[in-house]
Amino acid sequence: MSGEYEQIPESFIKELEAKRKRLVEAQEENGVNLDALVDFLYPDTAHLVFELLQNAEDAGALSVCFELGKNKLSFIHDGRPFSKEDLDSITNYFRSAKYEKEDTIGRFGIGFKSVFVCTETPRIYSDTVAFEIVDRIVPKAIPQPTSSILLSDRQTVFDLPFNSTIKTSDDVREEIRLGLARMSVMSVLHLESIKTIEWRTEDGDSGWIKRVELDDGVVQVDSKRPSGEERCWFLRFREPYAEGTSMHLDVVFELQEKELEQETLSKFGEALADRYRIVPSENGSVAVFFPAEKETSNLRFHLHAPFIPELSRASIKEHPHNTALIGRLAELVAESLSTIRDMDFLDREFLGVLPNSKDPLPEAYKPFHEAVVQAMREEPLVPMQGGGYERATRLLQGPANFKECLSVKDVRFLISGWDYEKNTLQRAVLWSVLSQGDWGGDSSLRKIDRSTELSSNCQGWAVAATQSNTAVDRLLDDLTIRKFEIGWVVPPDSKTHAEITKWIATHDASWHRAYYALVDRHWDASHDTYERLRALPIVRTQADQYRLAAECYFAHDGDDAPEGITVVDPDTYSSGTRAKAAKAGLERLGIKEIDEVTRAVGILNAYYVGYGGQSSRLPWDRHRVHIENFIRLAKQEQITVVKFHEYSLLLDSDKEWKRPRDLYVGNEYVNASAAPYYQSLKRHVDRTEIPNEQVLRYEIDARYRNISGFSEFAKCIGVTYSIPISKTVCRRNPDWNYLQSGGGAYPTHYRTDRDWHIPNLDAMLQRLEQAGQSEAEREDLARAIHAALDETREHTWPPPEHVVSEQDVSGLLVAVYRMNASASFRTTPSQLVFALRKYAWVPQVQDRNGLVFVKPREARSDRLPEGFAFDSGWAWIRATEFGAEHREVDVKIVEERPALAEADQEASARVVGFPNLKAAEEGRRFAALPEEQKKEFWERLESKERRIRDFDSSPNPERRRAMAKREAEIAPDRVTELRDRSVLIESGRLREEARSMLQAYYEPHAHQSLCQVSDCKDRSFKRENGTWYFEAVRFLGLRKMHASDHLALCPRHAAMFQHVNESKEGLKREFTMRCASGKNGTLTIPVVLAGKDVEVFLHPNHAIDLEAALKVESSGERDTEDDRPLEVC
Repeated sequence: MSGEYEQIPESFIKELEAKRKRLVEAQEENGVNLDALVDFLYPDTAHLVFELLQNAEDAGALSVCFELGKNKLSFIHDGRPFSKEDLDSITNYFRSAKYEKEDTIGRFGIGFKSVFVCTETPRIYSDTVAFEIVDRIVPKAIPQPTSSILLSDRQTVFDLPFNSTIKTSDDVREEIRLGLARMSVMSVLHLESIKTIEWRTEDGDSGWIKRVELDDGVVQVDSKRPSGEERCWFLRFREPYAEGTSMHLDVVFELQEKELEQETLSKFGEALADRYRIVPSENGSVAVFFPAEKETSNLRFHLHAPFIPELSRASIKEHPHNTALIGRLAELVAESLSTIRDMDFLDREFLGVLPNSKDPLPEAYKPFHEAVVQAMREEPLVPMQGGGYERATRLLQGPANFKECLSVKDVRFLISGWDYEKNTLQRAVLWSVLSQGDWGGDSSLRKIDRSTELSSNCQGWAVAATQSNTAVDRLLDDLTIRKFEIGWVVPPDSKTHAEITKWIATHDASWHRAYYALVDRHWDASHDTYERLRALPIVRTQADQYRLAAECYFAHDGDDAPEGITVVDPDTYSSGTRAKAAKAGLERLGIKEIDEVTRAVGILNAYYVGYGGQSSRLPWDRHRVHIENFIRLAKQEQITVVKFHEYSLLLDSDKEWKRPRDLYVGNEYVNASAAPYYQSLKRHVDRTEIPNEQVLRYEIDARYRNISGFSEFAKCIGVTYSIPISKTVCRRNPDWNYLQSGGGAYPTHYRTDRDWHIPNLDAMLQRLEQAGQSEAEREDLARAIHAALDETREHTWPPPEHVVSEQDVSGLLVAVYRMNASASFRTTPSQLVFALRKYAWVPQVQDRNGLVFVKPREARSDRLPEGFAFDSGWAWIRATEFGAEHREVDVKIVEERPALAEADQEASARVVGFPNLKAAEEGRRFAALPEEQKKEFWERLESKERRIRDFDSSPNPERRRAMAKREAEIAPDRVTELRDRSVLIESGRLREEARSMLQAYYEPHAHQSLCQVSDCKDRSFKRENGTWYFEAVRFLGLRKMHASDHLALCPRHAAMFQHVNESKEGLKREFTMRCASGKNGTLTIPVVLAGKDVEVFLHPNHAIDLEAALKVESSGERDTEDDRPLEVC
């Protein structure tokens, strides 16, 4: 091959040698040590491995080999032989023949100088020249080696003898061996020329790395080491660094082989994605042809570009050139995504390879994340659920079960519309209206679009991460894919029932199961939208129709749908994988199992809806069975009677079906009184005085009397038993002018307008007063009115003058009116009362003429016919002024009877030993008390008597006062010392004297404890010597020390007297006043302890002694220590 290249003449080498020697001499003369800089930059011997590879790559070598011997390293490559420029650059500092060439690796530095870490005299053998280097830069020609050294296909050999003065040959050899052993597959991944790297040592260790370029950018790298062989695959995306250069930019993703039959990738027609998947790199590398070991990107793929590295090549510089290259690499990553998609590698797992916002990316590498997000939002690069790709802006994200159930078509239907913004009251009204059918909308409620933009552009669901907070999940969050809100599973308010039914009817039973399961899983009772589901026809029935959930029931297995009951299609909840959840969802909507109540409601709906219909063909016997069943359920409280109100459930006397409220029962029913009223009303219905036909009722069929329990049932479901007293407005009240005199310019929402009447009662009573009417008819009507008034016995009467709120007036006898909130309430008798007062309807017994009818004020209670209950205290009796004309006579009779009865009782009380009737009553009440309470009463009474009444008075009080005064005058002064607090210095003799005095006075009278508080219930204890335990507490707080200035108190009252004594300031004054009263005997002093009034009692002698001491104190120096705390002895 030497014939192909020009030989370098020896004269060129000698000339270059002379130049380099002068350079060395100049360094030495000027004290410049560039060699030290080289040693500092390349302290690691193994670094020379990559510098040699760099030299071979620049020379266009295809394969290289490292041979590590005991005393030297030989590096052989088959690239271009040395030229004059190569020789000049390799023997100089910062001068490289490759510096001006942008398509070479070594154009930036002094990397070859790293060989001097291991050798002082590197030798280079090439077809064009053979030389060695001394003094780091001085070349010397040497003879060519024998032909055996240069193999036939290799043209250049670097011999590096281990003769370094820096490291020993053993250290050098070991470092190179480790460097060769650590050589990874990344060493050849980004090279353009070198395909194979081999190495072997004198110990027999060997290895190799081979790169194979496959189709579609796939790179296969095989390696062999003593530990075994390995094969790796990479998907590489490459673009030229600049036009006309061989340098390039690489983005490389790692591939992993799927578990398939082992076949070579060269098999034609096989898709790569069928055999491989892209996996994240554990440590994405950044390379300048070879990995920059200290450069960290934290990406999960590999990068390469002709960066400007640090001189050590371990990292890249912060430099505008490098920033621009990183931007280009980020664009290359974004551009590669479409190719990865087309190769079917872009799936859910691949998203975890791409950077996300939570990755700890250095600032320089954040453009990769930004470029990926922008590309996936602008191009169809996001994997879709079920296959395909779309832009992130045209996708929805949601729970997996939503995606499984709702297709793109479903999603578009559900998000194309608007909901109403509703408050609580508006919601209640809205759902009530919606449950009755479609609603055209309400301009008073603000509309909120669900997703107008997405409704037409939505192409489907984006894939979701299998686990939260993973790299896949975080990247999908970064794409800001619109979330499908959970509430959107419910059709929007803008959809009509017809639209909803048409949409849902296009799906099969399995879809219905999935949809109902969604309702169960995501049901939120606080979410208004879910509540609306109950008002939508979304439940498929056995009849293949769609109804509201409230109208449907679950059928029992094997049962046909009971009559009148709508049954849910069993296929929508009773089979398949989601059957249990689907049924739970339907239950949340309100669907229940069929029970007896449900069957009863079904019968009602089947036979008793409207007038006639199915019921017109219902035989009496079957109808009777229905009624008996209804009565049984009502008694068991399984069904509310309200259920029956709107059904045409019962027959009238003409065998027509009527609602319960349209019927009344005859007098043959117990407590029934309405018949006379309605019969009379019916006879007068054609007359102009009674035009209101709506108040009429129809008499019930007589056959119901024979059904057990019917009477009570009929009353409960609204059949009329008595005359109805109805609520009305006040305008027809005779006192209307007064009612509206309470002020207010015009009525408002706060108006109160409440009155009561019996419809058409005035006209009816007026007719009955006319001559020729039957006495029996009038009496029956009077009894009916009397029965209707029975419920007003306890109602408000008379009308209150001062009313604060409407609730202050209850019942049917008083009308109340207020025009607005600023007006006053006005009350007056109701229209009912005025009508009853006006007409003669009350029957009175006449001995000869039978019955006569009078107005209530003219009536007498003793002349009422049998069956007319009367009590003068009833509200309606007083309201109608019953018997007002005979009031004095009635009152006298009522007053005399109690007086006679009381006289008899007084006489009986005196016979048995009581002074009067009151004492006898008190004795009866005491005798009825439990024995324990009576025993406690006697004990407390005896204790009080012993304490207060058993004291013996002094035989000569004046003499005792004189003696006590003398002792008080000679009493020692109380002495205090200035310490942290004031401490009483008290003699022990006085303390004992006080306790002895108190014990002598009060011990004989102690019962449960020794305490001067009257009625003390505390239980104390006795000492071993048999005396009661007590505490001696200062009473008045006199300046001098007096034994009499103490009280004997139980522990509780002692503490209260010291700490919660609210009478302390006035004790002296109160005691003085009590003593001044001149009474001898036991003295009691009122005291307030802890807010409770009690009395302290003093023995007569104790009171005399203390009074004398107080007088002595008062005549001397004024007490300056009244505010001192009370002491306990």
